[in-house]
This record gives sequence, structure tokens and C-alpha cells, in this order.
Amino acid sequence: KGESDNCIIRAFEVDMDSIFNNLLSNSMNALKGYNKDKKIVLIDWKKVGENIEIVFSDNGKGLDSKYIENPDEIFNLNESSKKDKTGTIIGTGLGLYIVRSIIEEYNNSTISIIGVENGLSLKIAFKTRK
Repeated sequence: KGESDNCIIRAFEVDMDSIFNNLLSNSMNALKGYNKDKKIVLIDWKKVGENIEIVFSDNGKGLDSKYIENPDEIFNLNESSKKDKTGTIIGTGLGLYIVRSIIEEYNNSTISIIGVENGLSLKIAFKTRK
């Protein structure tokens, strides 16, 4: 959901595809096996000043406890908390690293964690197209 007027950014389609595929993949994993009555992934956007702000959130299991001290570690290369049934880390640690790397390639664009309660919420800010 979101505003549709004046929400235009200049970006490559493949970059947007990579960003949202990785975010959705992480959300699907966070929701898998997590006992909630209603599983939610929400993408909301609006124009704020000269930015398009996109809030991506889910009501999955949220951040692993190992990230409580420094939540931004989730964006580091090879950083993963995805585990198999035996507790062995099976994630590649590439998804959120790729997301952040792509976003930061765009002038003055950012990604930040805005919520870790009841899931995870991220805010992406892209400059509007002139």
C-alpha cells in the first residue's frame, strides 16, 4: 500500500527485483514455522521531502538474539542466523548484504532497521527523480 502520485525514482529494474526478492525471501523464512494466526508482509511507501520512503515489515520471528547488541550486523557479508533442524547455520549471509550494497549505490539512498518488535521493519529511502 502507499501513495502513487509523485513516487518516482530512477533505478534499474534488476536492482529493485534483487532488493525485494531478497527481502521477501528473508520474510518467508522468518514466517516459516512461526506460530502466528496471521502471517503479514507489508510494503508501504510515501514521499517524504525529496525522498521516497519504503517501509518493509513482517510479523515473523524478528531478529535473532545474537543481533540485539548491534542489529546492523545483519547487513554484513556472510552474516546469517538461518539454521537447519540441527542448529547448523545454513544461510549464505548474502541477502541483506546485497540489498544494502545495491541501495547504497544510489545517491543518498539508505536502508535502516526501524523496528524489531513483533517481527522486523526496515526503512529504505531513495531520492526522488528530478
